[in-house]
Amino acid sequence: MVVQVVTDNGSNYKAAGLKLMGVRKNLYWTPCAVHCIDLMLKDIANDPSIKPLIQKSQQLTCFIYIHGWALSIMRTETQNGELVRPAITRFATNFLALDSILKHHADLKRMTNTRGWTENYMKLNRKDREKANVVVGLIDSQTYWRDIAGVTVIFGPLVKVLRMVDSDNKAEMGHLYEAMDRAKFMIKKNVGKWYKKWWTMIDKRWNNQLHQDIHAAGYFLNPKYQYANDVVNDDEVLNGFLRVVNRMVNDNETRLNINREAKRFRLKTGAFGSN
Repeated sequence: MVVQVVTDNGSNYKAAGLKLMGVRKNLYWTPCAVHCIDLMLKDIANDPSIKPLIQKSQQLTCFIYIHGWALSIMRTETQNGELVRPAITRFATNFLALDSILKHHADLKRMTNTRGWTENYMKLNRKDREKANVVVGLIDSQTYWRDIAGVTVIFGPLVKVLRMVDSDNKAEMGHLYEAMDRAKFMIKKNVGKWYKKWWTMIDKRWNNQLHQDIHAAGYFLNPKYQYANDVVNDDEVLNGFLRVVNRMVNDNETRLNINREAKRFRLKTGAFGSN
């Protein structure tokens, strides 16, 4: 029996998915988790406090990769490291580029102080010299490095979830709910009192697109989290599970028994693993 259909989350796909759910009472439509998380990264990347930093970093990487001599010096100093790495999605690539630039801070500083950089700089035309000056200015700027460090701790937890849902190692259904919670609380830990701004962006996509009752049910039924977390006392999770039961179980008596047992289980102290 088909339980779930996953598509892109465009309005036309959503309309078709909801129509399909109306016809097939035992089926759930859900939007693509990878696409939804990429849209979260897109919202963060387009924030006025972050977008200029990404643009500056793109200027830096573009100059180095366009000029063969600069690329050669950079690879020598980074021991063949790269500043741009392909990722699952475009906006995950933005994060990986920033993260790589940050990790190679000292290497890039050495690059612009080499004899080879100075000699090649003198051969550049006026326009390219101006671009090289921008690159050196960024590398010498403490503010630039501070800002990159601040951005990577916002992107990082979401990219970790993105890698999980795109992996073939395990099914995402029983893990997505917990992974998103962990990502949000990691961001809160990383940015302190400014976390609400980023949570709002994430929740906009999570609540309106990605989060579905079937994700709550997968979380509720996953023994890994039942033993570790107080899952049964989370109203959102329990109610999501019960709505899935009411939708997917055709037999009324069985449905009532499951509802009764779930609520009885909630009344037990400490959930699974308790004495």
